[in-house]
Amino acid sequence: MHKPLAFALILPLLAAPALAAPAQAQDVVNKQKLERNIEQGFKQQRHITVTAKCPQHTNWVKGKVFTCKVNAADGTRGTIKVTLLSNAARGRLKWQLQ
Repeated sequence: MHKPLAFALILPLLAAPALAAPAQAQDVVNKQKLERNIEQGFKQQRHITVTAKCPQHTNWVKGKVFTCKVNAADGTRGTIKVTLLSNAARGRLKWQLQ
């Protein structure tokens, strides 16, 4: 049975530049870059190794909110709320553990 992933403190919001996909699909969130950004954020800030899974083909629309799932090696799980802050060309977003 999996335990929910929980922290005493919520991770600070992170913005990562250039998370937009290449020019041919610049209106779609680059899933792989976003997942890596989340995984690195957990590793750097909480010293926890997680695997992030975000939805495929998320259209990049300023203000859009969606969720990604994270799973830690010990079986704990969590949900990440992602908010798109700019258009795809600027590629700014924030994410937070819910």
